[in-house]
Amino acid sequence: MSAAFITSGGVASLFGTLLDLEAKGVKGKILVSEYLNFTEPEALKKILQFSNVDLRISRDLDFHSKGFLFVHKSFYTIIIGSSNITQSALTKNKEWNLKVTAHVESELANITLKEFESVFKKSQVVTLDYIAKYSIVYSLERRLGKELRATVIGNDLVAKVAQDFFCEKLDAMIAPHLISRLT
Repeated sequence: MSAAFITSGGVASLFGTLLDLEAKGVKGKILVSEYLNFTEPEALKKILQFSNVDLRISRDLDFHSKGFLFVHKSFYTIIIGSSNITQSALTKNKEWNLKVTAHVESELANITLKEFESVFKKSQVVTLDYIAKYSIVYSLERRLGKELRATVIGNDLVAKVAQDFFCEKLDAMIAPHLISRLT
């Protein structure tokens, strides 16, 4: 399973299925990303509770893929599309996903599995230590985002940034002339 984002709501939507798979001893891999720091640390913690799931996070800033690969005896079910592992994506959003079935020896299955495994192997193993560090970044991003939105909506920041930019450019244009006149 690969998704750019995973949230607690997304995990909640899959929780019963994940419990059933764990009870049956079915192993799985979940690959998510740090893209936009949207993945929720709490969701990562919830997934770590499952002993049958190998959880990794891509630290590549452009990783945004979404795919689900289910292994059967002689074939794979592959779903590629727009769905992240969020409650909205899994329950109500209008997501576009394509489901195909491919024989285990087919080119499609081999290419898909090879690509997933390539990214998965390069990705960060998610541990409680990693989540603690990522939580700091996640929290700061949320706080700064809220402050930025509040300030921009009030237009104070826009005026301040514009003023600073203008003054910086003006100083850059005037400074060489002042220095040449002083020497």
